[in-house]
Amino acid sequence: MNSLVEDLKQIFAIIKRFGISQLAKIVFMNKSLKAYSRGYAVSRVIGSLIDVGFIDYLMSNGRKINLR
Repeated sequence: MNSLVEDLKQIFAIIKRFGISQLAKIVFMNKSLKAYSRGYAVSRVIGSLIDVGFIDYLMSNGRKINLR
């Protein structure tokens, strides 16, 4: 509950200082960065698993891989 209060305080402080339009830009950038960073992390992990042969090991033992 305390973090919710702190979050609301920060949101109101941003609105008071910069306005609603700046808050909307911050929210948009936050969502965009999260989407790109998650995709980057997943691709790096899968690439590393391929590099060390883990994917080949799973497939050679008859395991199906679903990357969705």
